[in-house]
Amino acid sequence: MGPGTACASDSRKFGSWSANFMTEWHQRYGGAGIMVYWHVERKNVCIYSQVRSTTDSEVASMIEGLLRHLTSAEIDRQYTDTHGASIVGFAFSHLLDFKLLPRLKNIGSARLYRPGWVR
Repeated sequence: MGPGTACASDSRKFGSWSANFMTEWHQRYGGAGIMVYWHVERKNVCIYSQVRSTTDSEVASMIEGLLRHLTSAEIDRQYTDTHGASIVGFAFSHLLDFKLLPRLKNIGSARLYRPGWVR
């Protein structure tokens, strides 16, 4: 695989027939289908993918992919969207020694705090 150190992950809904055993209704995306969660190394190589339930946590899927990919890449930065970022995700990323770098939606209207800062 080479010296890849950064990884991005996200889920995608694929439409499927309602008779498919894995098909579920997805509230956020609307419609029936399956969800696939991808981990992509920065040079656009998929290093891990998983079919997941529409109700599964994206944080859990993100951490699972970082722990179970079968490449020689030593990931030290993980990029994800808003749904892959949570307090639990930041805690586990710190314990597993990688940086969680989310792309936060509506960051301008969010209240952000620096660690250790109490008002």
